[in-house]
Amino acid sequence: LSHSPEEADLDHIAQLIKLQHIKVENKVKGDFDHDPLAHKKTETVEEQFYDLFQQGVALSNNGDFKTALELWVRAEKLQPENPLLKMNIRILRSRLEREN
Repeated sequence: LSHSPEEADLDHIAQLIKLQHIKVENKVKGDFDHDPLAHKKTETVEEQFYDLFQQGVALSNNGDFKTALELWVRAEKLQPENPLLKMNIRILRSRLEREN
């Protein structure tokens, strides 16, 4: 199953919206319950993926391709079929191979 870059971008945006919704919902639930440890609760797999993916994007944008790739490989274990992630990993691996 192959996605065009435009489809991958739309999928990525949809995932970001979904993850943001989950974070806001969890925050509201925590505030509503007056749970002082609400912010300490374990992140969902989706949130962990989002965090790893976004950290990888930031590192890649700053030229730290090796660390970005390491984070994206960790994210891939959480969402192995994510087309945007797979494309980013291929691009970074190719770039790192050319640099060596």
